[in-house]
Amino acid sequence: MKADEWRARIAEYGRTLRKPPQGDFETADVIPLQGQEGSAWSVWYRLWTIEEGKSDLAVELTVYYDGQTVEIDADGLRVE
Repeated sequence: MKADEWRARIAEYGRTLRKPPQGDFETADVIPLQGQEGSAWSVWYRLWTIEEGKSDLAVELTVYYDGQTVEIDADGLRVE
């Protein structure tokens, strides 16, 4: 997703994103991907909003690490 698509999807959701509490990233679902050069993971994480706390809005990412550089592809947003 491009930045404009992210902004539009979040605006449609109608809530205000906020920074998650300390340590909450540990609740992300992280699945190692096979067949990638270097290391890669599929990540699913529920976001936080001012209105809801832990939201039903989740982000889907693919994270790549080649030993030196981390690259993150934002694959999508979904409501659970």
